[in-house]
Amino acid sequence: MADDTPLYASDGNFDEVRVAGAIVRGFGLVFDVVMIAAGPALVIVLAVFGELNWVGVLGGIAIFCTAGWGGVRHIVSAKRARRRAYRVKRNGRPAVATVLASREVSLGEQDGVEITLKIAGTEVPTFHTTRRETTGQAHEVGDEFRVVVDPSDGAYRIL
Repeated sequence: MADDTPLYASDGNFDEVRVAGAIVRGFGLVFDVVMIAAGPALVIVLAVFGELNWVGVLGGIAIFCTAGWGGVRHIVSAKRARRRAYRVKRNGRPAVATVLASREVSLGEQDGVEITLKIAGTEVPTFHTTRRETTGQAHEVGDEFRVVVDPSDGAYRIL
């Protein structure tokens, strides 16, 4: 993997990091810009068409405050995730993840599995974590695979 490959953090427990593709990064940027610009865009459009009144201004302010806040939160969250992912890349130590348990779960409209992993390595303290994945990617109990772990906080990346 190249040194400049962007990563993002995933999973509800924020422990796993994955490589982020161009589509993921591009969509995130477009989403953020649209969310932040929606309120001011409404006020500008109403002003251009001569329909600007106090309801339109309040609507623009409300959209800017709610949707804009969502865009700013997404930017901050993505930045934190990238920092954590790069820490794993920079400080990561090799380890082995062993599947201890597996159970079926729903991943929205897809069927999936939740697996419990035991992660251990010579320079990594042993710990357990859970991971959700689609059924096609599922690992069987007892499977082992390589991971890289940041020992300072337990964030990991599956190789």
